Amino acid sequence: MENVQERKSLLYKDKITVSMDKEIYKSFLNYAREGYEYLKHAVNTEKKFESYEKVMIERKNELEKKCVFLEKENEKLKNKKSELEKKLEKFDELEKLEKWIPGELKEKFKQEQEEEKAKKLNKGRIIKTWKEKEEEIKGWKTRGRGGIER
Repeated sequence: MENVQERKSLLYKDKITVSMDKEIYKSFLNYAREGYEYLKHAVNTEKKFESYEKVMIERKNELEKKCVFLEKENEKLKNKKSELEKKLEKFDELEKLEKWIPGELKEKFKQEQEEEKAKKLNKGRIIKTWKEKEEEIKGWKTRGRGGIER
């Protein structure tokens, strides 16, 4: 550079004086200012990137927690589904058996169930009405369990 001259200071050993054309000086000054702006922008961008990185790590952790929770829920639902499928198979078997059982047996079975329910309800009561006793005696006679004959 022909237009730039350096001179060392006599009083201060670490200082150098530079002389140059005004246009070159303005050019260096603009270059330095633009460089400073670029540096500020780069630092700002780096800070934003770091904060973005933190936010993304937090979101990733939240999503991982949600995935673990959903996997557990999925396992629970699979277990429930398998239980329901087993119950459905048993229900289908019962329906097939129900078709197979003759109608008379079905009616007798229903009557016995109703009688058992009635007995369970009557166990709590000490005093029975005369009508209930008569019905009970008639039931014994019809079922052949031996009862009082009149």
